[in-house]
Amino acid sequence: MKKNTAFLFAGQGSQYIGMGKDIYYEYEYVREMFQEANEILGFKLEDVVFEENTLINQTRYTQLSVLVVTCALFEVVKRELGLSADVVSGFSLGEYSALYASGIFSFKEVVKLVNYRANFMDEAAKENPGAMAAIINLDQDVLVDICKRIGNVQIANFNSPNQQVISGLEESVQQVVDEVTNIHKKRAVKLNVSGGFHSPLMKNAAT
Repeated sequence: MKKNTAFLFAGQGSQYIGMGKDIYYEYEYVREMFQEANEILGFKLEDVVFEENTLINQTRYTQLSVLVVTCALFEVVKRELGLSADVVSGFSLGEYSALYASGIFSFKEVVKLVNYRANFMDEAAKENPGAMAAIINLDQDVLVDICKRIGNVQIANFNSPNQQVISGLEESVQQVVDEVTNIHKKRAVKLNVSGGFHSPLMKNAAT
C-alpha cells in the first residue's frame, strides 16, 4: 500500500531568531528565495530573521519571516530528500505556505499576498491592541463561561480536546489567564504574537 506524505506548516508564534539560518548558508536556492522576497518587500528579511531584534515578533514581520522560512524548508525537503507532498495543511498563516507547497501560488505570488495580509493585520492590531493565550486542560464549557463573564475575549482556536486558544483585548486575556491559573489551577500560556488574531479585533483587516 502506497504511503502518503503530508506537509504541515506552522503559523505565527512559531518564530524565533535564527530559524532557517542553517539552510540559508547551506543552499544557494534558499538564499535566492530570500533575495526574491527582499525585492518584493523592500527590506532585508535576513536582518529580521537572523539578527537579534524585536521586529520578528511584530505581525508585520512575523508573517513574512515564517512564510519565507517554511517555504524554503519545503524546498529543501523536496529537493534534498526527494519527497513530494500528497497532502498539505497549515495552521492559520501556515495555510499560505501550504498553498505554495501545493503549487496553487508561486513563491512571488504568496509573498505578495502575505505582505498585504500582514500589513492589514498589523494596522488592525494597532487600532485594537490584543493578545492570545493557550489554555490547557480546562473544561471547554468552563472556559466559555469565563470568557463570557469577563467580556471582550473568546475562544479563537480549538487545538485539541485539552487545549483551546483565547483571543481578545489584552486586559481581558490577562484576566482569563489569571483566573485559570490562580482559581482553576490550570496552565495558561500567553502566545508570542502581537495581536488578538482570530477575533473580532481583526474586523478592520477583513474589510
